Amino acid sequence: MFGAELATLYVGPDHAVSIYRNLIIFISKGDPLPETVTHLPAWLKKLQRECKEPIGMLVVLRPENPLPKEEVRVIIKQIFGVVSGVISFLGFVVEKEGFAAAAQRSVLNMVMLASRPPFPMKVFGTVSEVAEWMCSKYGQPVHLTPPDLMDVVARLTAAYNDDKLHVTR
Repeated sequence: MFGAELATLYVGPDHAVSIYRNLIIFISKGDPLPETVTHLPAWLKKLQRECKEPIGMLVVLRPENPLPKEEVRVIIKQIFGVVSGVISFLGFVVEKEGFAAAAQRSVLNMVMLASRPPFPMKVFGTVSEVAEWMCSKYGQPVHLTPPDLMDVVARLTAAYNDDKLHVTR
């Protein structure tokens, strides 16, 4: 077995969370709810049980995802605190264009600087860019390839957008 099989752990109005191979994947339509901080340790433990390799986190910020307000930035910092001792890498994808994309990337970079995570963290403009980075650096032990990761993210996103994504475990 090469890490965790694809499983969806949460589907809500704010985001959906799935695990696959050595990744926990967030598809985010809205701001994270405070409950995310509560549920995240259990989601990470599930992934750790199924994958003995270094694990990472992929957050895909859909175009409708708003710029985080100050209270949301606090939640994001709390999430970084929860994942700090567990994950080995984190990639964000900002699926916006133009000024909105630049603003969202800027906010993420400020939050990253303020939280000083003990792992590599990068912000990308496309899923293909983050897939290349994640798979080339961290995917080999679990046989994760960029086309494979891009396909999984595309299927999760399509199902979430069509309200057809459901919790599987």
